[in-house]
Amino acid sequence: MTLEEKEMPSTEIDEGSIISKQPSAETESTANKIASETRNSWFPSFRAILPTFLSKEQPGTAITRLFDDVPGYPRVALIGLDWGGKSLLLEKFLSSRSKDIHRIMPTIGTIIEMVRSETASFYTYDIGGCRPNSYRLFDRAMFREAEAVVFVVDANDRDRALEAREELMMEGLLDPEGMRKETPLLILANKQDLPNARNAEQIKTFFVDSISTSIGDRPCNVFATTATTGEGIEDAFRWLASTLAETTNNEKTSNPAGQGRYGTKRPTPEEEIQTIWETCTYVKNKPKAGT
Repeated sequence: MTLEEKEMPSTEIDEGSIISKQPSAETESTANKIASETRNSWFPSFRAILPTFLSKEQPGTAITRLFDDVPGYPRVALIGLDWGGKSLLLEKFLSSRSKDIHRIMPTIGTIIEMVRSETASFYTYDIGGCRPNSYRLFDRAMFREAEAVVFVVDANDRDRALEAREELMMEGLLDPEGMRKETPLLILANKQDLPNARNAEQIKTFFVDSISTSIGDRPCNVFATTATTGEGIEDAFRWLASTLAETTNNEKTSNPAGQGRYGTKRPTPEEEIQTIWETCTYVKNKPKAGT
């Protein structure tokens, strides 16, 4: 007997029960609202669920505690090409538990990893590659929204060094919608444990000295690091925290309300998510050139 010839068990259908289970007007309205969100947003349930996880208190690490003296609640973005070591930095040094790392996937198909500590938020984000313009709009938005940028370079990958520098210049430094002029820039010459890795001085020559006019007068420094062992990590982030505290205090002197994006208070999980949402919405709705 073939599959088509098998008799399917008959099931009696109670039409009355079907009618009784038709959605009410209120239920139907709610369903239509959810459907509308599904069409017009990325991960509609994400905005409702993730704040619950972000609100849980997370123990700090030796690195995150370096930011205790930074006024306000800064956002620190770890940006760079893929496979540079950003996720490892997040897992080993910025979060004491892997479950505290939250992955966010915006509608344009990229992934953000985020950790909230008591004094700052840390994000990782990949740039580079042949991608649509919408991705590059998001690159610039991530640069712009950060109070500090950690640009992670795979010092052993000489083939993509030029690509990394071009991405930093074009999306972060030169574009008027990229990094703000006062944003500190920390460059990590990572993977120093590999045999062909360029040292910190070589990375500085290539990434800073050769584009000094692009860097401008923003605070900038280069540190040699090895994320697998922790070499150089604490010194690098100590410089960043100290510099960020100084620049933020200087801003406070001229603008008492300007202590970071959210002022002196720690943003709620909802505010954190709303900021990412606004960034994605900006990218999605930004008018095309010539329109």
